[in-house]
Amino acid sequence: MIFRYFYEAFVGAICITLILLMGTKGLAGLALLAFLPVFLRARRVRPDERDLSLFYKTGNLTLGIMLISVFLIYKFSSAGMHGHTLGENWVGLIAALAVLFHGLAGLIMHKFN
Repeated sequence: MIFRYFYEAFVGAICITLILLMGTKGLAGLALLAFLPVFLRARRVRPDERDLSLFYKTGNLTLGIMLISVFLIYKFSSAGMHGHTLGENWVGLIAALAVLFHGLAGLIMHKFN
């Protein structure tokens, strides 16, 4: 499961960077998540009950962090980079932040539980 969370955090960071640099075209970075089941099957990852419990707790923590992130994106929607404002890419940023924060929250939950 640690590989899964690390991969999600990596894809989320790449996608956020792409969205900030290229605008809505950067959403193509989320396509990297399609390879996660392939990698998990190749590694023969079978989560047990503890892993599934931590997966659900991670989802709850991610939701709380995402509420704060949505508020901050709304407040700073006029800011941006390379001519792309956050206001025009807010849906993509929220999706990428959700993937990033789910990966980071999962790594933190596995570290302390």
